[in-house]
Amino acid sequence: MNPDHFPEKFQRGVIDHMNDDHRDAMVDILHAYCDAKWVTDAEMGPFDKEAMELIGLSEDGKRETFEVKYDSPIEKPQQFRPMLIEMLKAARKKLKV
Repeated sequence: MNPDHFPEKFQRGVIDHMNDDHRDAMVDILHAYCDAKWVTDAEMGPFDKEAMELIGLSEDGKRETFEVKYDSPIEKPQQFRPMLIEMLKAARKKLKV
C-alpha cells in the first residue's frame, strides 16, 4: 500500500470523517468483502489508489487489520467517495441489509 498516492490532508480528512460518522458502513464492508462476521466496530486506516486499510474490532477486544481492495483503481481524490458508496451498496446488497 502506498498512502503517499493522495495528499496527506485529503487522507486525514477522509479517515477522520469515516471514523467519526461512518463506522457502521465500514463494518458492513468488512462483513461482506472479508467475511469478518465477528466485527462489531471498525476504523479506517490509510488508503491508496488500489485498496484501503480497515481495522475490525470486536466486543471482546479482538483487533485485526484488513486490506480491502477496490473493484478498480482510483487515480483522483474525487473518485474515492463514489467508489466507497458503490462498495457499500454492493456490501449491503450481499448482506441483504
